[in-house]
Amino acid sequence: MCEACERRTRPEALPLCPSCWSLREQRVAAAPKGTRLESAGLWLGGLSFIPLPPIVMASLIVNIMVLARAPPGERTKGLVGLGLTFGGLVVTISVLALVFSRDL
Repeated sequence: MCEACERRTRPEALPLCPSCWSLREQRVAAAPKGTRLESAGLWLGGLSFIPLPPIVMASLIVNIMVLARAPPGERTKGLVGLGLTFGGLVVTISVLALVFSRDL
């Protein structure tokens, strides 16, 4: 690192120069990609088979977010979660139709 970039201790200090940024990119590994949202989408997709409309809606929203944020080659978990969600949606609609048809 250059001398000016080494003395960056104050919040108002200038950012790293381009040569120091390239050196930093070579030495520091990139942060790992988080998979919490993808896992939450899969769990909500499985839970959507419980006929509760809020769970199905939350699963639908989370899995659409997963698909929107994922790069084109890494959409498997989002598609599986969305498929589970649609299965849960069918179950929820069927149960609600059976419940409300008995009242008529």
